[in-house]
Amino acid sequence: MTAPWVEQAINDHQAWIDLLVDKIRNDELQSLNPARVAKSNLCKFGNMLPTRKGIDIDGQVYEAVMLQHATFHVESAQLVRLALYCPDRTYIEQRILHLRTVSESLAQLLLNCTRFI
Repeated sequence: MTAPWVEQAINDHQAWIDLLVDKIRNDELQSLNPARVAKSNLCKFGNMLPTRKGIDIDGQVYEAVMLQHATFHVESAQLVRLALYCPDRTYIEQRILHLRTVSESLAQLLLNCTRFI
């Protein structure tokens, strides 16, 4: 059984990704700041995860999840920069697929490595 906070965290992060992708695909880039997108502690997932350290997730797993989450946000910021300055929409769509793969990997890591007390 998956803990409710894990499901909520994954759903919140998926909603964040969907919003980002919608803005990129609809050319609503004016509200996207790559430097802000790169900050992994500004999304709900990034705010919630530190509250679970030592409760449901041990130190080494926590560090792995935080690193993968930070990497995800850096790659998201790179995607925003591409959308702002690169006219090749095919390449941007490839980067979106890659970003979704990174997110799915993060979700699997979280699902497989949390303990439930």
